[in-house]
Amino acid sequence: MIETGIVSRISSQVPDLTGNILPIDRQETEQVPVLVYQRVSTTRPMTANGSASLVQSRFQLNVYTTGYDAMLALRSQVRASLYGFVGDMGNGVHCYGAELENDQEEFVTELSLYGGSIDLTIWHEE
Repeated sequence: MIETGIVSRISSQVPDLTGNILPIDRQETEQVPVLVYQRVSTTRPMTANGSASLVQSRFQLNVYTTGYDAMLALRSQVRASLYGFVGDMGNGVHCYGAELENDQEEFVTELSLYGGSIDLTIWHEE
């Protein structure tokens, strides 16, 4: 499962987030820094012989910290852990590349947290 692979890959490359990488439906945590992820879309290409073995999934990864500089540094580490990566995600799912689509920033006033989003597309086996 690609979601488990994302968690495994980021955890191994960004120790500050280990144990605090959550899917969007379980984002209730008081621990920061935290990364919340969600699958935005999935494309399953077809070939003349039927379904292709590769899947293209787009994810949004949101990093939240208490300081702006910390958010920038952590977002950069997360981006570096996935962008351009080819190989085993750490759970047996093979990644054939991850492309950065967009990144942006926000300040969540009600929580006093700085947020940094990364939108990326991952080519993988399903």
